Amino acid sequence: MKKIITAVALTAALTLGAAPAFAAPAVGADTKVTAGEAGTGVTTVKVETTVSQINATIPITATFALPILGSDFIKTTTGVVPKTYAMKNHSTFALKVTNAKAAAETNWILAAASTGLKDKDATAGKTGDIFLTLTPAVTGQGDAWTAVADPGSNPAWTIPAAKKTSSDPADEGTLLLDITGSHSNLSKAIATATPEAAVVLTYTVAAA
Repeated sequence: MKKIITAVALTAALTLGAAPAFAAPAVGADTKVTAGEAGTGVTTVKVETTVSQINATIPITATFALPILGSDFIKTTTGVVPKTYAMKNHSTFALKVTNAKAAAETNWILAAASTGLKDKDATAGKTGDIFLTLTPAVTGQGDAWTAVADPGSNPAWTIPAAKKTSSDPADEGTLLLDITGSHSNLSKAIATATPEAAVVLTYTVAAA
């Protein structure tokens, strides 16, 4: 028997790790010219970037179909775990994910390790215990990241820039993530029509 859980329900607020969009640039000390004297006034023009042009899409949810008995996540043609969990970059410059953190929902426990987890019962009063690792499918786009709570950690993921001259969705920059992990025995069945939120992931994204 299989049941559905929502394993990743992304927070809608996306934290942008760069200067505020309308931040006023810092101004240095004035160069004074005393009246009645010849003098030179010097202004140094400095440039900073804003976050206003960052344009990315992060999946809001990813639904897993897991057996009631504890198991490692198994990828099959029927999609036990999502095969298309990806971040999309619509910006014309590369982006980076500088921090990722996880938080278990009320009825779940975020396990710190996978060792022996699939042979354990769920923590008392919980639906289950779950362990997640996300790894870029393409070599060179960052490290494997294990879901951890506050303050999170830096997965060093990069999302390539979209092609400047194309409006084709296929030309968006893509970070495809493979999801692996395991879960304990689950304490109850969950109907397919009403999946249960298990873990919330929050990402910090900035210009690379």
